[in-house]
Amino acid sequence: MDQPPPNSAASTSSTLTLSLIEAVQRACMRDRLGFAVVYEHYKPIFEKRLFHLIGDREAAYDLYQDAFLRVWRSPPRISSLSEFEKWLNTVMAY
Repeated sequence: MDQPPPNSAASTSSTLTLSLIEAVQRACMRDRLGFAVVYEHYKPIFEKRLFHLIGDREAAYDLYQDAFLRVWRSPPRISSLSEFEKWLNTVMAY
């Protein structure tokens, strides 16, 4: 089960009731809905940052997907949203 969920999965009504911290906790347990919510939440933020760093939208999107593939394959053990965001920033940097 190394395949992450499709990146367009965050459009169901259940995602509307899932808070970000709940989604992060579920994503860290490799839950597909949690992962999709987290992926879609952080996508515009990190794609923008990556684009400003490298100046290529397609490459920024590819880097974002690669980073989230790492999140899916090796989810962190976190206890707070800020801890997850620090971890995610580190993943995006490499």
